[in-house]
Amino acid sequence: VRYLRDELRLTGAKVGCTPGDGDCGNCMVLIDGRPELSCLIQMETLEGRSVETIEGESPDSPLDPVQEAFVRSGAIQCGFCIPAYVLATRALLKSQPNPTVEQVKEELDGILCRCTGYKKVIEAVQAAGHFMANGTWPEGFGKSSLDESEDRRAVRRSVIKKDAADKVTGRALFADDIYLENMLYGKLLYSERPSARFSLDITKAEKSPGVAAVLTAKDVPGTNRMGVRIKDKPVFAAEKIRTVADALAAVYAETPEQAEEAVKKIRVHYEDLPGIFDPDEATSPDAPLIHEDHPTGNILHEVTVERGDVEKAFAEAHLVVEGDYSCSRIDHGFLEPESGVAYVDERGVLTLMIASQCLFMDRDDLCGAIGFPKEKVREIVLAIGGAFGGKEDLSLHPYLALGALRTGRPVKMTNTRAESLLNHQRKHPMRMHYKTAVDREGRLTAVETRILADGGAYAYTGPWIITQSTMFSAGPYENPNLRLRGRRVYTNNIPCGSFRGFGINQVSFAMESQMDIIARRLGMDPFELRLKNVLRRGSSMPTGVNLNCTVGIQECLERLQGAVRTQMPFAPRKGGKIGVGVGAAYKNIGVGQGRPDQATVIAEMLEDGTVRIRTGAADIGGGQSTVIAQIASETLEIPYESVALMTPDTELTRDCGRTAGSRQTYTTGNAVYGVSREFREKLFDFVSRYYEIAPEDILWEEGSRFRARGGKEIATNREIVALARSKGEDLTTEYQYLCPKTFPPSSDPEAEFGIKREDYRNYHSFTFVATVAVVEVHEDSGEVEVLKMFSATDCGTAIYPMGIEGQMEGSALQALGYALSEEYVVEKGVPKTWTLTQLGIPGIKKMPEIIPFIVEDPEPEGPYGAKGVAEASLLPGAPAIINAVYDAVGVRGTDLPLKPEKLRDLLAKARVE
Repeated sequence: VRYLRDELRLTGAKVGCTPGDGDCGNCMVLIDGRPELSCLIQMETLEGRSVETIEGESPDSPLDPVQEAFVRSGAIQCGFCIPAYVLATRALLKSQPNPTVEQVKEELDGILCRCTGYKKVIEAVQAAGHFMANGTWPEGFGKSSLDESEDRRAVRRSVIKKDAADKVTGRALFADDIYLENMLYGKLLYSERPSARFSLDITKAEKSPGVAAVLTAKDVPGTNRMGVRIKDKPVFAAEKIRTVADALAAVYAETPEQAEEAVKKIRVHYEDLPGIFDPDEATSPDAPLIHEDHPTGNILHEVTVERGDVEKAFAEAHLVVEGDYSCSRIDHGFLEPESGVAYVDERGVLTLMIASQCLFMDRDDLCGAIGFPKEKVREIVLAIGGAFGGKEDLSLHPYLALGALRTGRPVKMTNTRAESLLNHQRKHPMRMHYKTAVDREGRLTAVETRILADGGAYAYTGPWIITQSTMFSAGPYENPNLRLRGRRVYTNNIPCGSFRGFGINQVSFAMESQMDIIARRLGMDPFELRLKNVLRRGSSMPTGVNLNCTVGIQECLERLQGAVRTQMPFAPRKGGKIGVGVGAAYKNIGVGQGRPDQATVIAEMLEDGTVRIRTGAADIGGGQSTVIAQIASETLEIPYESVALMTPDTELTRDCGRTAGSRQTYTTGNAVYGVSREFREKLFDFVSRYYEIAPEDILWEEGSRFRARGGKEIATNREIVALARSKGEDLTTEYQYLCPKTFPPSSDPEAEFGIKREDYRNYHSFTFVATVAVVEVHEDSGEVEVLKMFSATDCGTAIYPMGIEGQMEGSALQALGYALSEEYVVEKGVPKTWTLTQLGIPGIKKMPEIIPFIVEDPEPEGPYGAKGVAEASLLPGAPAIINAVYDAVGVRGTDLPLKPEKLRDLLAKARVE
């Protein structure tokens, strides 16, 4: 794989694990027509053999049936794994022209995909086989049930994703695919201790062959501090180490191997310090301080939300259920490890090409950390091989920048998988105590929670996450009496931060477990208990906000209830016990909590007549760019194919905020809607003035030419562009959308913020979701097989239906992993998890049958009624699976993940009792 990529520059073979591990399968090639992992193949074994990569065809060749099938199916999200799937499918269809689902799973096993949930991958393989045999696509292939339901130009259509062709041919460039002349390679030295003082000797490393520079904390001209909210993480640790994720030095050399050898020559003297590795110990009076200057010691942030009379409600309750729950630390498992290239251009502008969820925020954070002016920094976002929140903060940015500035040469850095598992934050492990009360009819009367989150050594987005966990900890239910408390503490463990769901996954697991227990003790159907209590329009959130937005949770539950009833009973496959479980949740749209939220977009017409939309919205695989193009197409009233997009670039595009918080469809979508309306008006006004035709009499045919109503041709787009330039007129239009103002949680917003109660809101809107899981449990082994998952998501309006299905299907697999297998193990601050295999990410053989339901309850403030879905769909999956396990065998997992050994212990304990 190194020869293919570094020597031949055939970068279609991707490296998602440490070469030699063979964990990700993304480096797949065909050797003598058979699929092989190129990271496991030595060059000397290839004499006289045929090697086919995704670049085997000319870049200008038409797509073959396999590539076309993947494009049409919607199987392409981040796209990092797609070249491997295409090659493996070609080989499979030669031997099995009409493969079954099980045959596809068997042959593609070993190629990981973190985005899709594998369902659309399998559909693509089978559709390609059908086309190759019959010359036609299977009926309904590449469409959603919504596609023919309304006469729309682009919205509510399963269009072809804008980046699909590039990703299916290997043309899409990820950061590690970039090679520049005279480029150096960087490597970081990380700490071996979680808590220590230290000193460095870099003299041998500086003299090592090929080394151009070795940098440490003394070489950082800025603050040497970074962080999205609290600047507490050093670029390089200086004197004190707080976690093994601390970088101590960086080496820049002529080759990656020379950089790696030089890092080994740096001598570190450690003086161990006492550490905190259990969050319960962080606040003890004698606990050492992780950050001596933090005003509240080892408590990063704590929040309390209260309403009503909790004590009275518990005293008068018909039933009180109390329980303790916990969730492990897990990793994002994105397949593209952190990578980037930095150089200083001829203008003296420091340019970074890197994967980022929030390029403008990154740029600002970087400039403060390294002491470099913003106007001299440019960040360009390339294709992003998955993120899920893990590329929301600075990673390799400062080390790339410092290396390029010090040496004057381009610098490239790419993490191995082991380095990636140190370099970014992960999902918070939480301990949660719940106490829940209901009356005789099953109506919730009180909820009390205590949430403790281990945030590791640095803040990242922790203050917002623990606030959000607390606010959503009572679930999507009405409740008059609440006492919700959350605390996020510092420890010497690996830092934690954003991960799809932003703190709601953990509390959803706890609350939905409580709801399941209540239903069983009352002898009530779990659906009916939830339907009796769910939020409705006009209901009040725990913080006192009245929900005046769309609230689709009731329909989500009812759709699933009907679907499950029609398929009951479920038969076991392998002789185990069958269980059915349900979960419900909701998730905010936008950053909220009082933080300003906006997006600025530019529309322009290019010389070839294409309308281009310029946004700084990064597409991390969720289809954000496709949705943007669809909204522009619908609003401009031109074909989807006539809309072009620009790569996010701090110099050429405007700030659209982070691709996080399920906000891009709503926020940037509204900006695209606004700029498209104004651009069209400006364009028609120009044509009207120069051709003396009333705007209402002008027709824009197919988005390529103008004519007058009645038939007279006016001009083509190209001619309009040329005319505007000759007249010195600029048709380019810029538009900024400002989201409605939000506020932090408050017990008295009128007094605290001086606003009317009806203007008090914490977020712009919410997405409501529900999931049903059907499992088969094998008591002897403790194995849980998820057979089916029914998922319903209230998306407002489905701008891109197939993309929404893909998000729901991918969420189902992530939920399965969260519930049953995924864990990033840390012992006394030291990771024990270094590979993708050890993370426990589900492969294609774990894929259950996934049945998605799109629920449309249009949001009045969203573009065409849309709101985001990518995070919310994940939330109820894990509790639904755990509730289903209880339904099958009568024991309840309260600590995620519920691995076989844990379930066996629970079953053994239950037998003794």
